Amino acid sequence: MTPSASDFIPSATNSVIVSNSLAAEPVRQAVGSKIYTFKEAKDVDDLFRVFDLIIYVCAAPIAVRAIARARLTKAADPAVVCVDDTLQHSVVLLGAHKGGNQAARYLEKTIGAKAIVTTASDLRNAPSLDEIPGVRVSGDLPAIQGRINNRMPLWLEGQREDLPPALREVNFEADRSLGFVLRTEASSTDPTYDSDKKIVHLTKERSVVLGVGCSLSCTKEEMRSAVIKAASQVGLKISDFVAVATIDRRKDHHAVTGLGLPVLAFTSEQLRGVRVPNPSSKVMEEVGTSSVAEAAALLALGPRSRLVLEKIKFEQATVAVAEIAPRGKLRIVGVGPGSPLHRTRRSEIAIANAEIVIGFRGYLELCSDLLTNGQQRIPYEIGEESKRVERAIEEAEMGHDVALICSGDPGVYAMASLVFETRASRDLSSLSYDIEVVPGVTAALAASAAKGAILGHDHAYISLSDLLTPWSKIEQAIRSLAGTHLVVAIYNPRSKGRRWQFQRAISILKEIRGNSTYVLLAKSVTRDSENLTVTTLGDLDENLVDMETVVIVGSTSSALEGEYIYTPRGYSVDGAH
Repeated sequence: MTPSASDFIPSATNSVIVSNSLAAEPVRQAVGSKIYTFKEAKDVDDLFRVFDLIIYVCAAPIAVRAIARARLTKAADPAVVCVDDTLQHSVVLLGAHKGGNQAARYLEKTIGAKAIVTTASDLRNAPSLDEIPGVRVSGDLPAIQGRINNRMPLWLEGQREDLPPALREVNFEADRSLGFVLRTEASSTDPTYDSDKKIVHLTKERSVVLGVGCSLSCTKEEMRSAVIKAASQVGLKISDFVAVATIDRRKDHHAVTGLGLPVLAFTSEQLRGVRVPNPSSKVMEEVGTSSVAEAAALLALGPRSRLVLEKIKFEQATVAVAEIAPRGKLRIVGVGPGSPLHRTRRSEIAIANAEIVIGFRGYLELCSDLLTNGQQRIPYEIGEESKRVERAIEEAEMGHDVALICSGDPGVYAMASLVFETRASRDLSSLSYDIEVVPGVTAALAASAAKGAILGHDHAYISLSDLLTPWSKIEQAIRSLAGTHLVVAIYNPRSKGRRWQFQRAISILKEIRGNSTYVLLAKSVTRDSENLTVTTLGDLDENLVDMETVVIVGSTSSALEGEYIYTPRGYSVDGAH
């Protein structure tokens, strides 16, 4: 995996803009980067070393000539995007899967410069191996990726359940003679078999610890040979381990320190307290614990550790491998009202790093610039809210990192409450995943800000949808709110099949607050089709209101200031200048 691919967030990336044109200013506002002139950016090698994203605002041939001076290597290239002077196109020149494609899509959403993406996996909607979150890829990537792009069969060496979610639909055939192999970390290696094959090896980024025991006479060479042989059985190399763990009396032994890994040492008393599958009475007699390699590996990683390789005995050493058991993550993420500029950085990180992204089809489109073909996308339609939640929980329970996408804020008429309600109906002791609610900007907040500060004092939210709440309760709440000083933000006000409810709500508010009370109608706030209207209860045109509109009814003290509407908090303000 290329770290900058899954972690790429245009507004928070180490980026620079290169241009002599005034057209660079809108790009700067969207990305938040410094602008260099071509003279200031003449050392292209230095740019490539320092920045993860370089945006040229000029004609593409000029940008190509500029970057051609760099000593290019695919592994070290940053993402390079070229935006023309009229801001019509964003062309990805380098590092498409290091954030280049995402940067171009982000610019399309923010400044309208159409993303020009030419990578085959993206154009063919095929999973891209080098964009899978949490996975390292090695081997003949072009050959295997080409097969995936063309839906051609591969031989899978390993188990389907070991595959990242994005690869679930890849065409695998049970034909070992196929010359193209996708190998998971749990599969064995056979040099003879490998000799004439095109192979890609997938390794999950994980915390693995090597547990070892050895005799006093064990040499560095004997230990290294034993570790290499044992680790290869689970697709690992010495450099993959975060540490080597052993008994304290061997912590300074040359065979242990010679592995070049940090050494973690435990007393025989500590090791005795760990349950292992292969205890030895002989070892107990010699060092006071029935296990060294297995117990030390497990102890090093704590209570969530598990053995992925049980103890293997060699002539002078024993070797075991432990890892932290995969624990799923379910993040319920609010992407705000629509514009990428209204997303929080935390929400962008959660989405970019997820293995699986689930949500209403339209909400996935709102964050499409953050998604890659290394992620599995699972879209749902309106009305399938329970199915979304069930699938998200199911995937998290399987150990995956899942983002459940909501518009606005997850806790405001969105999916967070349904997730917790679903969890509450289950045995909480069996939950095997972590959960996080990632807040977002609600439509009411964005609308209020766009037209001043109508929510500047006490306010309440209410939904007019009676699909889940009886209308009698909704009407009672409206009448109660109307008699207070609270500004009222109305969600789900009106749809094609549900119109009289909005008429009734406005009638109650007019009856109690009067026709002159100010109202803000905010349709598709922050999106291209945004329409903001300030009116009054008496003049409100219900035909301007639909399911994409939030209606904010001011208090009797809400007032106008030019084109803006605000609700005073009660400060004493004099008119002196």
